[in-house]
Amino acid sequence: GREKKDEHMMRWSIWLVASCFLLVAHVGCNKENKRWEAAQETADKQTEAKGSAPSPKAAEGDQLNKFFPADGVDGFKRTFEQEKDGFVQAKYTKEGTDAILSISDLVQNESARKKFAEAPEKLGDAPLTTIGKNQSTALVAERWQVKVSSQQLDHAARKALLERFDLEHLRSFNPATK
Repeated sequence: GREKKDEHMMRWSIWLVASCFLLVAHVGCNKENKRWEAAQETADKQTEAKGSAPSPKAAEGDQLNKFFPADGVDGFKRTFEQEKDGFVQAKYTKEGTDAILSISDLVQNESARKKFAEAPEKLGDAPLTTIGKNQSTALVAERWQVKVSSQQLDHAARKALLERFDLEHLRSFNPATK
């Protein structure tokens, strides 16, 4: 009789331990599910809030090409090198002098626009600043960053190239976005 009693107690103990384990696992899973459900709900609310005021999109790159200085301006040969939404870059070369010119759409980059707040110079009405000793950059219409980078050209020469961009039309450009 004692062996049967021990076997019965052993089965009972295993059943009890297994039941407790399942109960703990179930409670833990419920907490985990509630946590993920709450996170999803928060994400859904944020998406809905953003949906009511869509953030502006960057201009398509090919829409910006027309604002660059023309091929042959001041004897420079122009080669477009990179084009993507919100950015176009061209290389200008003349007799061993290279310059990289670019336009960046800063519509979604407030921190980059703020960097022009303390600009020491103007390019027309656009704040103009230098970055390091090889870059001159201006912010046109609080949106368009035009930049000239060159190892060979000084600031005055880079500024002269910046002035060759079609700044008047860029200032009033309001692109259709995707």
